[in-house]
Amino acid sequence: AVDLCYRLMRVVEADRADLRVTYRLTLGEIHVYGVRRPAAALLHYLEAVRLLPAYALTYTLLQELVEAQGWRALADELARLPDDEVAPLRALIDALGEALAANEAVDEALGVFRAAAIRSGSGTAA
Repeated sequence: AVDLCYRLMRVVEADRADLRVTYRLTLGEIHVYGVRRPAAALLHYLEAVRLLPAYALTYTLLQELVEAQGWRALADELARLPDDEVAPLRALIDALGEALAANEAVDEALGVFRAAAIRSGSGTAA
């Protein structure tokens, strides 16, 4: 299923962000419930935010992921992901933080995600 989603994203026209988001959200769900790699799911959801920021379902899935996994556990797992997986989304984590900075709890969680993204690839987790 993961390979199929990636193949579909490669053939979808560049102007079809809606389809790319659908595949990213599908990949996120596969990583949450099938592969059981919630931090990888987080990266797919954040990429969906980048592609189509106004798509409400993405935020619902992000909220469900954080509520189910706990943001500290997600951050610890994020810190253990290979740097090449995390690097493209560091700026997005920062942008999401700026957009949600008014919410103190969300801002604190994103600070932990930022720190985890910086530690990614170093083999250490706090």
